[in-house]
Amino acid sequence: GLVADSSFTSLRAITREKLAGFWLTWPLQWPLSFTVSDTLRPIDTIPEIHVPVLIVGGEDDPVVPFHNAQELFAAANEPKTFWAIPKIPHIGTFALPEYRDKLVAWLDGVMPPAAAPAAPAPAAKMQDPPP
Repeated sequence: GLVADSSFTSLRAITREKLAGFWLTWPLQWPLSFTVSDTLRPIDTIPEIHVPVLIVGGEDDPVVPFHNAQELFAAANEPKTFWAIPKIPHIGTFALPEYRDKLVAWLDGVMPPAAAPAAPAPAAKMQDPPP
């Protein structure tokens, strides 16, 4: 499975959005955003993924706004799961034991069971040397 916690949809888009949030950089949001590569675009890659996907988004994330998680979830293939986490800092979800336990349960539900280890070969029988 794939777990995306607090992920952006596009590096250039998040750069532009962050520049727009401050009065001094607001007028420069478009030209400065083009100085950032747009090759990192999870929004374009996630539709190509065909494994179970868990998207985690912090409703109050101050770094990557919540709408990024919603857009990634909308673009993902089934089977997919969405967790909207209230009052959590950026990438802080799994610092809380209840979410770590919930993640382990999700992984247990989507991952195939591990194959049992092969039984060891029987030990070779030692023969006594001839007299």
